[in-house]
Amino acid sequence: MILKRIVFAALAAFALWPACAIASQNVVHLEDEAHRTALSGMGGDRMDVITDPGRYGDWDELGVRRISWKERSDQPCHWAIRVVNLNDEGRDLYPSEGCSGAQSEKEVGFGADTYVSGLRVCLNRDHDRVKGLHLRGRKVNADGTIQNVSSDPHVERTNCRDWMDWVECPNGQIATGLIVARESGAEPRSARGIGLICRRVSTRAAEASHRFIGETSITDLAGIGTGKTMDMLPGGDRNHAMDTIEWSEKGDEPCRVVVKGATLGPVIDRGSDTYDLCGGKTRDGSRRQAGPSDPNKYPITGLKVCLHNGRLKGVAIEVSAPFAQGGPQRMRSEGNLTATQPNCREGDFGWTEVVRCPADQLAVGLRVAVREDMGGFDISGMRLLCRRFE
Repeated sequence: MILKRIVFAALAAFALWPACAIASQNVVHLEDEAHRTALSGMGGDRMDVITDPGRYGDWDELGVRRISWKERSDQPCHWAIRVVNLNDEGRDLYPSEGCSGAQSEKEVGFGADTYVSGLRVCLNRDHDRVKGLHLRGRKVNADGTIQNVSSDPHVERTNCRDWMDWVECPNGQIATGLIVARESGAEPRSARGIGLICRRVSTRAAEASHRFIGETSITDLAGIGTGKTMDMLPGGDRNHAMDTIEWSEKGDEPCRVVVKGATLGPVIDRGSDTYDLCGGKTRDGSRRQAGPSDPNKYPITGLKVCLHNGRLKGVAIEVSAPFAQGGPQRMRSEGNLTATQPNCREGDFGWTEVVRCPADQLAVGLRVAVREDMGGFDISGMRLLCRRFE
């Protein structure tokens, strides 16, 4: 028997849980209304906007730190920005737009806590290609106040001829995106002018934190129990809400289970735990997974299993919205909450009754029942490990 535990952490953005206050602090964010500056340089037949929607859920916390561009055949056609989270210097993204095959990159920008707030471009002799960039910036403090900085970095190419007028974000705002005015026609389409998308810096109360408290309770068994069990805990502790159960087979034997889950927030730490009786080898196409489409929001609170000849052939879970108004609300409608192998059949052992955590608890782990069968091991049942939360 091979026992393998995998624990990983992936820092994501703020949790999607509604507020349930224990402790709170202010965080810096950007207000919804956006302001577009005029263009520095010349206008164009095409206007491209470069910004980032916040793939970690932090679209309202991303400011422009640096701007870069590349050329193809002397034409400034590929533009990119580095956006950085105002509350976490370690979270940055690099959205870009433009032609393929561009080279000879130029970049200009600021260091920690400082974001672009103004710019002007340098054009070539014919005033139809951007050949230089000069920036102004504002520092964003932890309390949400901002101040202009004295440094004004710039970069230019050899055929930079004329510096154009400055364009700047209004007072109290920083850049969150870039506007690129281009000539019409086929690629590479040179940039002729540049503008900024700006938003006002503000503060708000941070998402409240949540935690598990009290002792662990254990549900009744769904399936067939034996003397051999294994406790599985996402993240390796009892502080992760379990939201996904995955399993695989070797031959016809269910022999590998993975559980996944996350802390309650506001910062999400995802983790997993693996119990492997397959010797690392599973049947191709046998992996099944039961979990909500939005796992960070809906943890498991109930489950049932399907058995065939005493072997696990299906898992169906119930999940809850734990911080819904009026208390936890069970969610049972998603099709991906049930996953089965082909030989899970009603009437042939079939589905067990649902076992559920108490109404004020969430699943933090899984107790897997294992039976020895013809020299091998089968997974034959499951119990939920549950804890209260606040």
